[in-house]
Amino acid sequence: MGNLDSRVTRVAAIYLVVVVLVVIAAQLGVFPGSLDRPVEGNGAFAHPYRLAMVGIVLLLAVGLGALTAWTGDVLGGWHLGLAALIVGGMVTGTILAFAPSILYPGDQYPVTFSWVMAGAPVGFASWLACTVALRAARPVAA
Repeated sequence: MGNLDSRVTRVAAIYLVVVVLVVIAAQLGVFPGSLDRPVEGNGAFAHPYRLAMVGIVLLLAVGLGALTAWTGDVLGGWHLGLAALIVGGMVTGTILAFAPSILYPGDQYPVTFSWVMAGAPVGFASWLACTVALRAARPVAA
């Protein structure tokens, strides 16, 4: 089991590095519009930073769901994958709070808000689909 645990640890570390790199890139202004002020009349998805963050949140959610389903499969229990999803989701949301806020005219929201509203449901759906697929792909014992 030591070998399996090291694979899970490596995958988790890579995922966390990706999330941290996203935040660093946003702080440095790599994403278009990440340091802009909102413009009146600008639609919800008209700003490039909003679009970039929604896309990144959805990609991270799908990735986290798939990785935690795989983790549950490797460790031998869907409940372990679900626990990894919950912990990973909380850690991801916490890290994303350090990215520049998503600005709307008169309002600003942390990227964590997008993570909770869009990422959490997508991450759970991804985890569920991958968990079911992994269980279905497992050979049936005779």
